[in-house]
Amino acid sequence: MKNENALDLEKYTDVRYNKVYSIFVIILAILFIILAIFFSMPSIVFVIVFLIIGLLLLFAGITLRGRKYLRLDKQNQIVMIFGIIGSFARKYPYDRIYLEGKKLYIEKSGKKKILNIMQYACDKRDFNTFIKEITS
Repeated sequence: MKNENALDLEKYTDVRYNKVYSIFVIILAILFIILAIFFSMPSIVFVIVFLIIGLLLLFAGITLRGRKYLRLDKQNQIVMIFGIIGSFARKYPYDRIYLEGKKLYIEKSGKKKILNIMQYACDKRDFNTFIKEITS
């Protein structure tokens, strides 16, 4: 059983979120919460909105640490981009995948499509491994 799971993990190349990015989101969340608590707003609605935004950002920042951002499955020729919250993932099948400059393109049935990847949100080591897998 363990060998089968190890083989399954080897066929994927995962890219996780950058830890600095998640810390930035947490700091932004704390800023929203401080604004909501310590500064008097013209209306209670603004305070509630800022608190909700701050709490959502805090939750997102905490869940981003170590979370997968994208996955390359070369065997099935699929790139998956995971959502921030939950298990939702967009799947992009491809015939060919390549980089032009800093942009990631996939080609399926002769149609070229750009994948909007936020490289600053990716872990650098994981993204370099991802690029090596694409170019090999």
